[in-house]
Amino acid sequence: MTSVLDDIKAKYPVIRGVMDAATAAVIKAQELAATQGPLGQPPAEVEVEVRFGSRDTRGRFAPGLSETDFSAVMTSLDAASAAAGGAPASDWREQHDFFYAAPGVGNVRQEVRPDVGTMMVDSRTTLKTRIHCIDAAQPAPTGSTAATVCEGQRGVVRLSVSTEVVIQRERLPSVVNPVFCRIKQRRSYNLGHYRFDLTRSWSGVSKTDAERQQNSEPHVFEVEI
Repeated sequence: MTSVLDDIKAKYPVIRGVMDAATAAVIKAQELAATQGPLGQPPAEVEVEVRFGSRDTRGRFAPGLSETDFSAVMTSLDAASAAAGGAPASDWREQHDFFYAAPGVGNVRQEVRPDVGTMMVDSRTTLKTRIHCIDAAQPAPTGSTAATVCEGQRGVVRLSVSTEVVIQRERLPSVVNPVFCRIKQRRSYNLGHYRFDLTRSWSGVSKTDAERQQNSEPHVFEVEI
């Protein structure tokens, strides 16, 4: 079940170091999570996440792999899931994320998941607190093509540790002004103790802008563990 993660570690050996370095941050996050989630509210969860990307022109982390690497990871995950005899990967599911400031709460993310089959919408709003973040740059993996791993740039692996708490509806304003919207289509694999999320995404300053990107621009290929 861990063969896929072992393969990824072989291609991206820097992951081994950043995952080991996150141990102290996870302990700190667990302590903070115990203090979050006031009476009557769900407790905070601890999230440890590895993402793959590169640096943009301003030096900021930009998530995403080439389509070649994205497809290769998906093929490996399909094979590992079949070999493990477990549940198959989920179908591609669309989700709309809206980011805005909620007075008295902080900067939150509202996740909206439309269900085409039932015509229903599932929604939840979360507050994420970043505890620790490590960015490690490395060359493209051995055997990759010129078009792989961020179009030949040095790849960056980001490991982050955060707490995340669900905010109840009564604590949120009735009218909000989102400052960012992200449309994503995600497929997930659960293998052993790990969940692999493969995502195709588009983003913009509004839902209209994100939908325009979805209709006219190539999507970003994201892989998260």
